[in-house]
Amino acid sequence: MSLHRVLLVPPVLIALVPWAEERIDFGVAAETTLVRTLENEYAMELDSISLTMNGEDVPADMFGEFEIHIERRENFVVTDVFEAVGAGRPERLRRSFDELAGKEQTRYTSEEGEENDDTDYASALEGKCVVFTWNAESEEFEAAFAKDAGGDAELLERLEEDMDLRRFLPAGAVSEDESWQVEAGAIVSVLDPGGDMLLADTDGEELDTDEQEALLRANYTGTIKAVYEGTREVEGVRAAVIGLEADVRTHADSELGPDEVPEGARGSSRIEAAYQLEGELLWDLEHGHALSLELSGEHEFTLRESSEGDFEGESMEQSQTMVFSGSTGLSMRFERK
Repeated sequence: MSLHRVLLVPPVLIALVPWAEERIDFGVAAETTLVRTLENEYAMELDSISLTMNGEDVPADMFGEFEIHIERRENFVVTDVFEAVGAGRPERLRRSFDELAGKEQTRYTSEEGEENDDTDYASALEGKCVVFTWNAESEEFEAAFAKDAGGDAELLERLEEDMDLRRFLPAGAVSEDESWQVEAGAIVSVLDPGGDMLLADTDGEELDTDEQEALLRANYTGTIKAVYEGTREVEGVRAAVIGLEADVRTHADSELGPDEVPEGARGSSRIEAAYQLEGELLWDLEHGHALSLELSGEHEFTLRESSEGDFEGESMEQSQTMVFSGSTGLSMRFERK
C-alpha cells in the first residue's frame, strides 16, 4: 500500500487501536465538594481455641462446647471541600464528619444456653469540622479543628487526610489489561478510611487498644494487585475500571495490663489479622476522583495471650490461642456536589 493511501485510513480506526493508553490521575478542581459514604461490615465465628499450662496441652473437652459469633457494621458519612489543590493531592481540605456510627453484636452459645451482647459505637468527632493543610517542609498534612469548631486535640492525632484512594492508582498511563502492584499498606485506606475515627462504646466502656491499633495499621505485608479493565459509563460519567485483588496480613504485639493477668504475673498479647479480598474501584476520569469502591472476601483473626508468674509459691506458665474466621464487605461511594 502506498504512503498516501495509508494516510487516508479513516480516523475511526485509530480509536480502535487496542494498545491505547489511559491516564488515571487524581485531579479534583479547587472548591469541589465530595460527599463520601462508607459502609464496612464483617462477620466471624470462633474456629478453634487451645490452652497450654506449663507446656502441656489442656484437653479440649475441659472447655466444654461453646460457640462465639460476632458481627460488626460501621457507617461513615463525611463531606470534603477541596479549598486548595496541588499536584496529585489537596493543599487544604475541609472535612465535616456528618455521621460516624457502628454496631457490634456478639452471640455466645454454650451448654448453658445463649447470651447476646449488643454494643453501639459513636465518635466525639461526629458533627466536628477539621481542616487538613499540607506542610511542604515536613511533607505531611497537619490537622486542626476549623475556626470556632472546637474539640479535644487528641481526636486529631490518628486522623488521615487521604480518603481519595490515591494510593491505588498507577504511576503512569496504562493500557487495558495492564496490571501494577499496590503497596500492602494501602489497604488501611479501605479498612480504616480517614484514619482512626475513634468509635467508642456508647455505654462508656473503654478499651485501651490505641497501641495495638497503631501497630496493626503500620505492619501490613502481602500483595495488592490492580488491573486496568477499561472504561465504563456510570450515570453519564466515563469511569476507569480498576480490578483489585488483595492478600494482606498484619500483627501487633503488646504487654497485658495488670487487670488482665493475676497479681504477681506478667503477660503478653499478639493479634494477627489476614484478609483475602477482591473487587473493583471506579474512577471518574473527567473530574479526577474515585466514584466507588467495592471489596469483599474472607478474613482470619487470631488472638494469642501468654502469662507467667508465681502462684501460691509455684511457678506457672499459661498460653491461650483463639482463631476466628469469616467474611468482610467494604463499600465506598463518592458524590460530587
